[in-house]
Amino acid sequence: MECQLVRPNCIACGLCQTLAPKTFDYDDEGIVCFLNTAQQITHQSILPQEEENVIAAIKRCPTQALLAK
Repeated sequence: MECQLVRPNCIACGLCQTLAPKTFDYDDEGIVCFLNTAQQITHQSILPQEEENVIAAIKRCPTQALLAK
């Protein structure tokens, strides 16, 4: 599975990091990014053991800042 970030949609609500802390983080402005990656990266393959958490985050994101690809 691949996840896409739509960073302009992010309102920094914190759900994605709460639900999938091994995948998501926030930059200095509070906008979602992938954990331990450059902030400009908007696509990342998700490890199988993290897919369930990432899918939960995608489904609960109030602004559709996270997409499954």
